[in-house]
Amino acid sequence: MLQQSCTRANIMLACRAVGSNVYKVLAHGPREEVIEYTGDGDVTHPVNGASWYFSGGYSWGFAALGAAVDRAPCDIETDGAASRLCWNLNGGAIAKGFRCGATQGLNNNNTWERVLLHAY
Repeated sequence: MLQQSCTRANIMLACRAVGSNVYKVLAHGPREEVIEYTGDGDVTHPVNGASWYFSGGYSWGFAALGAAVDRAPCDIETDGAASRLCWNLNGGAIAKGFRCGATQGLNNNNTWERVLLHAY
């Protein structure tokens, strides 16, 4: 489970093209805040300059601060697309990486990678 694997004080979610050393989009914040349960709807909460959402059986991600999201289960909103990231979750485990910025439909795409870092 995600909560048991990522135990350090801060978490960063990012994504990039495979082989690139440049992240397409990223956000970070205190662990307890970026994995705060927001339910399966379109509710977010502000953390360190981004609007975050998390539900262990649904999806995890962020958009630009104050931006609306449209989770189905991942965020499909197009406004401000370059600042969005969404991963599908299955029982708290990262199942797929649906969205990296404006690029969606990445669940079975091997040319993109998810990056999750956690640090003290």
